[in-house]
Amino acid sequence: MKKSLGLVEVAGLCAAVYTADAMVKAANVELVALERARGNGWTTVKVVGDVGAVKAAVNVGVQVASSNGKLITSRVIARPANEVDRAFVEADQQKEQEAAAKKAAEKAAIEKAAAEKAAAEKAAAEKAAAEKAAAEKAAAEKAAAEKAAAEKAAAEKAAAEKAAAEKAAAEKAAAEKLAAEKAAAEKLAAEKAVKEQANEEKSGSQAAGAAKAEPKAHAQSKTASKAAVLPKNNTATRRTKKKKS
Repeated sequence: MKKSLGLVEVAGLCAAVYTADAMVKAANVELVALERARGNGWTTVKVVGDVGAVKAAVNVGVQVASSNGKLITSRVIARPANEVDRAFVEADQQKEQEAAAKKAAEKAAIEKAAAEKAAAEKAAAEKAAAEKAAAEKAAAEKAAAEKAAAEKAAAEKAAAEKAAAEKAAAEKAAAEKLAAEKAAAEKLAAEKAVKEQANEEKSGSQAAGAAKAEPKAHAQSKTASKAAVLPKNNTATRRTKKKKS
């Protein structure tokens, strides 16, 4: 550290922050650190810069801290020794390293939390998607099963109705055929009976006519025989009468 070092030690962190703000605003110096001492709550404000700027900044710091009754002590080191410089540098580097490590740890923790959150969200999303897919699959299978059952029931009903209709049609056709055959048989029997009755009546009429015609024919035959005999008798009679004459 080739720059001058200014130190103002005050009581309390609040007073240290207020003093450091006044010092940095008063001169062109760089605030190195606000280092809290162990015990008593003292805090040292450290600034670096050119000798004049560091002296001006320390003077302002002393005035501010004194006005609040918080000043403990102050110092300006124009050209710090290498060991002091190294101590400050090492301390600053250690603080920077610690701050970097802390920042890295916080970043790692944030990244880990984010990764865990992302993993949890991904797992939850995958689980929800799997459950949704399973539910949709189950619903689709149920719907397909219900559809198949309905189609099967409809097909069985249609087949039963068709079979019943065909059976009823067959029974109706058989009944109609039987009725037609019965009617035809009855018609044929009736016609046969009428024909037979007509034949019987005709035969009876012929027999009656024959019976009636037989005496007449006999009479006619007898008359014809008598007529055949009479001429001979008349001829004989005439001959007798002539002889007597």
